[in-house]
Amino acid sequence: MVFSEKLSSNTSHNVYYATLRVASGAKSLIVLAFAFLLTAGSLSAADFFKNEIFSDLPADKLYPQGQIFPFSGYSSPGGEKMKQMGFTATGPTYGKGQPKLAKSTAKAGLKNIWQLHATYNGVLIDGKNALGKIAKAAGKKGIDWAKMAKCYEDAVKKIIAEHGDTVAWWALGVEEVRWWNKNEMKILEVAYKAIKAADPEKRPMFVYMPGHYGAGGMRNYVPYMDMLAQGYYPNFGNRVGYRYWCENVQATVKGFTPDRPMIAVTEMFREPQTDEDYNLIGAFVRHDVWMALIHKFKGIVVFSFGNRRNFDSYGEYLYQYSVVAKELTRSGGLGNVVLFGEDMNDLKLEITKGPKTVTIKKKQGKPAKMVDFTYPTLKWRDIRHNSGRYLFAASSSKEPVEATLKGLPQQPVKVINAADGKVLGETGNGTFKLKFGPLGVNLLKFEAK
Repeated sequence: MVFSEKLSSNTSHNVYYATLRVASGAKSLIVLAFAFLLTAGSLSAADFFKNEIFSDLPADKLYPQGQIFPFSGYSSPGGEKMKQMGFTATGPTYGKGQPKLAKSTAKAGLKNIWQLHATYNGVLIDGKNALGKIAKAAGKKGIDWAKMAKCYEDAVKKIIAEHGDTVAWWALGVEEVRWWNKNEMKILEVAYKAIKAADPEKRPMFVYMPGHYGAGGMRNYVPYMDMLAQGYYPNFGNRVGYRYWCENVQATVKGFTPDRPMIAVTEMFREPQTDEDYNLIGAFVRHDVWMALIHKFKGIVVFSFGNRRNFDSYGEYLYQYSVVAKELTRSGGLGNVVLFGEDMNDLKLEITKGPKTVTIKKKQGKPAKMVDFTYPTLKWRDIRHNSGRYLFAASSSKEPVEATLKGLPQQPVKVINAADGKVLGETGNGTFKLKFGPLGVNLLKFEAK
């Protein structure tokens, strides 16, 4: 009896085949005798705890052209402050501050997301209103799109000449494009192609999309952007809507080739109205970032780091985003795991105390009716990486939750808080008990004892 192994896929346990070789002269007959699935408890440490997959992307460039995890924010403070707080990029920014921000970003050794504008017939195209003004002036003749393309090419070439080593992404200045508006769709197409023609490094481009756009409409834009960045701002309301939004973005990019990385534009602008909400700012921030990453988003751009009037919680918000950023971007942080880890399906969470499902009501259809959307309270991502085995899990409930983690090897396994390296304990019989606070997140790493 000879046993041969077929390596696991990223969604199943290892499959072993037993083959019986029957000698017959110079030949042998291989008969498949049986096959069976091994539980995670029988997997070897080499199989379960890590892989040997390494990215060959440059270590000094921002994803998707490099290995640096993208974490930035609109209207960023200077580059040095962003670096100290754990962020890896600056921008986009509005107004005339982009060149100044790029210079401070370069000095700090970070990367910049450039809010791209072009000028057409003396009009700075910094939004849909400017485009409407151009269209009105053009009259029945219409906009000269070849000339528009040249305007964008010239703008890109000038920026590259002055700041090329710092710019990592392009963010089109005409935001919240409406797919049913002919000129807005056309400028998206023209600008995208002009950027590709003018930029020898083919840096990725996106245009900001508001959170209420559905997947059906947004799929019209995807051919003319390299990444999809959409905002979702639940304020201090029901965080279950985050699940609905994440799945909406996933549906938008599904099936496009090449893949379009999903970028989460998270919230930082609403002042809490109660002490309870103020005390939950850290939970809100951590939940929103990690829930997006558990849904396989590839970067975070906060809206916004601008310190506006009547926003007394600015400092607390910025601090909490810095805490989460450092979990991902510090040396040996979790950003590389999120970007390049191998998704597995061995580990499961079973709620033992607290709500097992969460629900949000959304308007659907015409005429609009309120419809319940129900999700499991816990959402998790099981990842094998060259640095180890991980589980990232988040709760969508404001009530505390307790759960049992199952699917680990039967031999004792050390369980580590992946955010700070502290040992939490060890497993018993392949299980481990976890607690989630309101909107809680657990980031775990597993090591064989």
